[in-house]
Amino acid sequence: MSFADTDADELSFLLSIPSVPPSANPFMRLHWAARHKLSIYWAYLLLEAGLSLVPKAVRKRRLEITLYTSKERDYPNLFLATDKLILDNLVKYQVLIDDSPKYLDLELSSKRGKPRTEVRIIDVDMLGYLKNKSDSIR
Repeated sequence: MSFADTDADELSFLLSIPSVPPSANPFMRLHWAARHKLSIYWAYLLLEAGLSLVPKAVRKRRLEITLYTSKERDYPNLFLATDKLILDNLVKYQVLIDDSPKYLDLELSSKRGKPRTEVRIIDVDMLGYLKNKSDSIR
């Protein structure tokens, strides 16, 4: 995992995973038990990439997920497995409060390149939140 200060009021965390979720059709053809095992495997991949170092969510977050594959994917093929394998695990580990639009701004993209998945978790105005929190303790 890498930590980046992208802007004066933004903190971001980049998780780089050396794998890519399956596209929609192969994922939906899996038996429910196989999908469950795949979800557990992706939880492991996220933890290996540094998920446990990302602070728990305290407010809405922006998430940028980029899949690098030999062929660019369309939105349905980007979203389905990404939702079940990445977003649900981020909620499970409290990196996201919920995966609803109320708590998440989501950007999905697909690019050609060496197969991998990059997940950037961005706390917008987190520094302002921490300053206000410290002022309220005084």
